[in-house]
Amino acid sequence: MYVNPLEDNVEGEGDSESSLMVASFTQENCRKMLARMVILDEFSFKFVESEGFHQFYRALNPKFVIPARVTVAKDCFQIILNFCQVANHKGDTIGRAIEKCLEGWGIDRLFAITVDNASSNDATIAYLVKKFKGRNELVLDGEFIHIRCCAHILNLIVSDALKDLHVSIIRIRNVVKYVRSSPARLQIFKDFAKEDKMSTKNCPTMDVPTRWNSTLTMLDRAIKCQKTFERLEERDPSYLPKNDIPTTEDWDNAKVFVKFLKTFSEVTMKFSASMSVTSNIFFHELCLIQEIIREYSSYENALLSQMTLSMQTKFNKYWGITTSEKTNLLLYVSVVLDPRYKLAYVNYCFNEFLEEDCAKIWMNKVEEAFRRLCDDYYMRMSKEKYSQTQSCTPIEGFGFQSQSEIPSISSSGSYKARATVHDRFKQSNKTCLDDAKTEVARYLDETRIDCMSDEYLDLLTWWKVNSSRFKIISQVAKDIYSITISTVPSESAFSTGGRVHSFVLIIGFSLNL
Repeated sequence: MYVNPLEDNVEGEGDSESSLMVASFTQENCRKMLARMVILDEFSFKFVESEGFHQFYRALNPKFVIPARVTVAKDCFQIILNFCQVANHKGDTIGRAIEKCLEGWGIDRLFAITVDNASSNDATIAYLVKKFKGRNELVLDGEFIHIRCCAHILNLIVSDALKDLHVSIIRIRNVVKYVRSSPARLQIFKDFAKEDKMSTKNCPTMDVPTRWNSTLTMLDRAIKCQKTFERLEERDPSYLPKNDIPTTEDWDNAKVFVKFLKTFSEVTMKFSASMSVTSNIFFHELCLIQEIIREYSSYENALLSQMTLSMQTKFNKYWGITTSEKTNLLLYVSVVLDPRYKLAYVNYCFNEFLEEDCAKIWMNKVEEAFRRLCDDYYMRMSKEKYSQTQSCTPIEGFGFQSQSEIPSISSSGSYKARATVHDRFKQSNKTCLDDAKTEVARYLDETRIDCMSDEYLDLLTWWKVNSSRFKIISQVAKDIYSITISTVPSESAFSTGGRVHSFVLIIGFSLNL
């Protein structure tokens, strides 16, 4: 039982009135509300174990047993995550399932959705755009809502290059398979490794043909045990036929191959990060990948030249200049929002990798997308601010009316006042785009931050500090930097096999609201 003040009571006007309410206490309900508080106010899970919080809750309700932070984390995940059975993998079916989840979460606005490259996801995005577009809850009518998982695309690029495995890789796989085929052979191999003063902890492991990163791991470990494999060849009479054993040239090819693929493995891990902003690194890693492909395409090694040719074809399909519909410009705008680079760096990179005419076209696309985003955000912010003022108690005689209901200026004085306020509001809307353009010009004209002195600049903190100077652009930055460019973190959360670079979940997605 508790006292509830009546809402009609105005502070300072007479004695306060209140009503007596009856409320039941349950441990489950308090745990649920505690989890909601942690989510809404973005507290860390360890907040519930702080002494101050314990003292507060003991005073509030001694009956409530405060759960441990692991329990709170589980309660939060039950609120955030949703599981539903999908009848089939058709785009509309998946779209309806996502729509139902969003309704259950009370989410009516979408900024971007990150999905893998399954063809059904195109139809899913189209379905969601159709449903949300009419409610005016999509930025630029959902033009940039579709984010394709960058780690998945990179996986396709590398996997395509490995379809026709080079004979060097096949031979090394043969000897690794021979060693791992029985415990006795593996023990003999370990004994030889000890003779070579090699660690037995990193014995070669078999790869999974559908997972290129496992092939990379197999080769990397096998190279470290090259001397042991050569000793095994000399002393094991039942070893493989001569044509199935790697030669010195094969080992050299494998070393070059490993060096080449390690870069792509590192890029994949960067794309798949879950504890840091990832949307701002896409363009930089994209340029790095293109530079590596271009460099190794002229390499004398036949293995790499063949691989890079296949990779370039796949690269052009998803990230090339002729497939702009598959490239989300938000990932380019994220570089513009980095005060260390802005448009200057984007322009430089385009001129490095593209012909002059193509570079100008892409530069104009990125700049136009940036300005249109700022214009859209300004209009939305203006409307929200106007609706907030309308929700306040109006001053008598100055209520806004539709244009058709406003009499002419020659009418009575009160109606003249209404018309004057209405006209001022219409005029403020006309200046919205001008104000947005002014802020964009001011940001772009400011001197870029020195890259060397701020190599590890915290972009979220920078925009938070400078939000008072760039009210519109800071909101754009906040939303763009919330985008996850890979579905790997969400997929690996439900995988017992850890993070791998092969993707089997078709409908895993990330929402950016």
